[in-house]
Amino acid sequence: FMLNDLTRSIKCANANYLVALGLFCYTEILGLQLLRFREKNLKAKFDGRECFNTFAAEYLKYNDVLSKHPDLYSIYRNGLCHEYYIKTTSGGQSVVALYYGEDSEKLVSQGIDISKGIAIDDKDRFRVFIIEPYMNDFISAVRRLSEEMNAVGWNPDEVT
Repeated sequence: FMLNDLTRSIKCANANYLVALGLFCYTEILGLQLLRFREKNLKAKFDGRECFNTFAAEYLKYNDVLSKHPDLYSIYRNGLCHEYYIKTTSGGQSVVALYYGEDSEKLVSQGIDISKGIAIDDKDRFRVFIIEPYMNDFISAVRRLSEEMNAVGWNPDEVT
């Protein structure tokens, strides 16, 4: 259902902000499911930041940006949820877009890795969230997690 909702929001409405927010929330939710799967306890409680960081690092392969910016959860997820923008430093800028566009070369020259959907320039002045690469990483991560859970016969009804 997550992927269908996100895909419809992109195709039908070009809803970049809504999709960005959904992707961050869904990353956190899947991190919670992953941690509960590992604990074999559906009632286990985890911090939202831990859930997001675990799934983003291990399944989305965003280790590099997370290690350089340990407060990424607050900057992006909390910024989008509570302030309607990605948080920035004083004088900084942020962008949420569906695709990397004509400015791709300019972004690369500023030290932004455009192979990922979350990127912050070398000087921490420009923060971007681009849905297409993040969504592609997210789809691959969901498939991988699902395959791993199915491979061991994970049945949430059989655990505490």
